[in-house]
Amino acid sequence: MTFALGGLAQWLPSFLNRLHGLDVARANTMFGAVTVLAGIGGTLTGGWLGDRFQKKSPAGYLIVSGWGF
Repeated sequence: MTFALGGLAQWLPSFLNRLHGLDVARANTMFGAVTVLAGIGGTLTGGWLGDRFQKKSPAGYLIVSGWGF
């Protein structure tokens, strides 16, 4: 997933520039903000769900990680 995110970080700002006329610097900032917010939200939600599923099954963390991936 990190590999894919790195590819998106290189490609998405220039794509937004060509398709929507968005300034590359602004597109970089927007992409970074979305990545940070999604990362924090996903980490917190995944941890919470993992703890809940771990109480029900010894593979709870693994199940949540697989779903997230």
